[in-house]
Amino acid sequence: MTQSPSRYSLPQQSLSENSAHRPSYKLFPAIQLLFPPETRLYGFAVSARLQMETVKFFDKLCGIPLAFPAVNTYNKSEICAVSQKEQQQEVLKMNKATVKYRDFVLLALFTAIVFVLGLTPLGMVPLGFIKATTLHIPVVIGCLLLGPRCGAILGAMFGLVSFLSNTMSPAALSFAFSPLIPVPGTASGTPLALVICFVPRILVGVVPWFVYRGLQKLMKENSGAEVLSMAIAGASGAILNTGLVMSLIYFLLRDAYAALKGIPVDGVAAAVLTVVGTNGVAETALAVILVPAIGKILLSSSAATAGAEIQAKDRAEAL
Repeated sequence: MTQSPSRYSLPQQSLSENSAHRPSYKLFPAIQLLFPPETRLYGFAVSARLQMETVKFFDKLCGIPLAFPAVNTYNKSEICAVSQKEQQQEVLKMNKATVKYRDFVLLALFTAIVFVLGLTPLGMVPLGFIKATTLHIPVVIGCLLLGPRCGAILGAMFGLVSFLSNTMSPAALSFAFSPLIPVPGTASGTPLALVICFVPRILVGVVPWFVYRGLQKLMKENSGAEVLSMAIAGASGAILNTGLVMSLIYFLLRDAYAALKGIPVDGVAAAVLTVVGTNGVAETALAVILVPAIGKILLSSSAATAGAEIQAKDRAEAL
């Protein structure tokens, strides 16, 4: 004689047999939240047991059966698969959060370096009528490490520091970087100084990243050529900074520059090229040396973190 199944018993139904009726372990989510992911299997069992005992209690107390959705049982392999997948998804979320916080910390760190360099003689070296800069170094490295969006922020900080430095301790050419410094021959500054001060510096935080990524693709992500790619990217940032700044001065403030130098307007182009050939070469050489030396270490650390995230994602998708 076969025994009829009790309404209190757990139906022996597998997940694969009826996908329309998923396990109702979410009936007691508060119970399951007490268990960490690695012991979630035990949480399933406690939740199911609690549901069954609740049905029995109300049935005996009121004499009226209390209807609950069916609670499916799990075989060991199915529960282990669910548990492993949840753990991998948790690891993936933690890796993404780690990368996000790491990028935020690095952005703050590079911003602090830019301000320290910009407001001390280490970052703005007076050379008579102009100030040579080393601020493009952390901007380019931050761009390569964090991407063009964060690089643009660092470039804007570069421009802000240049504006503050030229306003608080002006040199002869500071009128080209601060609208608060009067243009030679006038009693006021020009808003065009903000264009010269900010636009080239923002681009310094964007263009080197595309140069670096383009070279890496051409070299098929060759790790041996990574140093060369970073060196060329650093050189592009330095050349862009000096070349674009002096070009904007030539096109926007040519007359004021000629009056400052005491030369005819026709001789401004030669004077601009002289500055590019002196300051630009020194800043480019510095970038070619320091960007690969510092950037290689930081990019290796970043690649290790990204590799761990990719591996966790692949494992989660495989389950």
